[in-house]
Amino acid sequence: MNLQLRDYQTECLTAISEASNASVFKQLVSLPTGTGKTIIFAHIVKSIAERGGRSLILVHRDELARQAEDKLLTIWPEAEIGIIKAARNELDAPVTIASIQTISRETRLTQLRGKRAFDFLVTDEAHHAVASTYRNVYDEVMGQRHGVTHLGVTATVNRGDNQGLMAVYEKVVYYRSLLEMVRAGWLCDLRCVRIRTEISLDSVHTTAGDFAQGELAGVLNTDNRNELIVEAYQEHAMGRMALCFTADVLHATDLAEAFRQEGVKALSISGKTPIEERRYILKAFHNREFQVLCNCQVLTEGYDEAGIDCIILARPTKSGALYTQMVGRGTRTFPGKDDCLILDFADVSSRHAIIQLPHLGGLKSDQEFDGNETLTEMVDRYQEKEEKGVTGKGVESSAINILDRSKLRWLHMPDDRYLLSLGDEGEILVVPTDDFGKYIVVHIEKGGQKGEADHLSDGPVSFSWATGIAEAAAHRITKGNLGITIKGAKWRTAPVTEKQIRILDQYDVAYNDQTTKGEAADIISVIFTSEKAAAY
Repeated sequence: MNLQLRDYQTECLTAISEASNASVFKQLVSLPTGTGKTIIFAHIVKSIAERGGRSLILVHRDELARQAEDKLLTIWPEAEIGIIKAARNELDAPVTIASIQTISRETRLTQLRGKRAFDFLVTDEAHHAVASTYRNVYDEVMGQRHGVTHLGVTATVNRGDNQGLMAVYEKVVYYRSLLEMVRAGWLCDLRCVRIRTEISLDSVHTTAGDFAQGELAGVLNTDNRNELIVEAYQEHAMGRMALCFTADVLHATDLAEAFRQEGVKALSISGKTPIEERRYILKAFHNREFQVLCNCQVLTEGYDEAGIDCIILARPTKSGALYTQMVGRGTRTFPGKDDCLILDFADVSSRHAIIQLPHLGGLKSDQEFDGNETLTEMVDRYQEKEEKGVTGKGVESSAINILDRSKLRWLHMPDDRYLLSLGDEGEILVVPTDDFGKYIVVHIEKGGQKGEADHLSDGPVSFSWATGIAEAAAHRITKGNLGITIKGAKWRTAPVTEKQIRILDQYDVAYNDQTTKGEAADIISVIFTSEKAAAY
């Protein structure tokens, strides 16, 4: 796959290699959702296979095995992959992806003993790694061969049941926080609206570090609270693509119905939803055929819909891991997506410590948002207060260094195509394929004809990877001179030029005295590219 690694991905691979060279074989990497953890371990797995070695990748649900296979093949199309789940028991491939529920059975572990040992072990979503099912597999695989590196990857190193992952791993070899990735522009910022309810959670017990599901659903799934959630969406997020997390399956069903009663298109999904129906619902959601998707414990992990720009937390949690996973479904960047709105419903409790968005910025839950501010704005505000408190009354602290998060300006074209205009260097297009949710990336040189383009992706990839390939190529092709492509560049606010007016007139495009140079440039880019783009 022609995918340029991001700087932090290269740093992470270096850290993994250095730790292995130092005989640290049980390694943990913590990176937020949407930052390409699969890309990182895929590079290692590919390198081992090219040397004749074998790798085992563990996932915690059967359905995630297929998703992991799809991702790996996207990055490495020629990979030979075996699957262990349900009736499948493909043990001889250079790369094996296994559902933990299946491979941890004694009969499957016995079969492993008769096969060539693995050289590399990966646990995806490694916050599950302390479970006995995982440990049994680790004992089997690590015991077969000395010096096998076991890499755990996760968006959070915290578990709600207080069982530390260091019981399994020796060292966190690489870590980047959500806040760091947002500031660096790799993830979108989070904007939170906190809605207080009158529901008390004090009667709900705790099981395995979080609210007992049945009790929680019994308290939360009421007509009044569901109506409040719908009203909050209509007031603060109407039109956004919203993923809603609920307390149980019935809560998801009832809440979706409450949305529909108020004229908001909504559907629900659960582990009981047949797989073909689930795929149909997710495709319809991707195509924005409805606005709100309610789910219970189905889309917290392994779901990569980058267009989601609203997360509705219709259920509270005491688990930092679960909260991070839920919010992480909305942090991926997407053209036209400035932020992800979190509708956080704050129920009343005097005895439970509930996780809320400030925790993700290293703040306390009682530190309030100032209106409709983002997570980074909130952190900056509290840091500024602290700095002023240290320097003394009346003394201004130095400006807070906010990393440059300027983004390239993407244009949405007809038929779900996306365009990066590079001026004299042509255009880069991200184009949907017949393979649902997958895109190709092409570069059309200036003056190039219809059908003439360089393919930048070796095959169909997910949208987030496609935009990553495109932006890396844009930097490479322009040699970093991206002035024409930067969103918010000063030239964009200048008046429309005479040359632009002649082109707009030629194509009978309306404009007025307020039309800017940037707006005209966008229109002209789409006009000139549309005919050539039709070939893809």
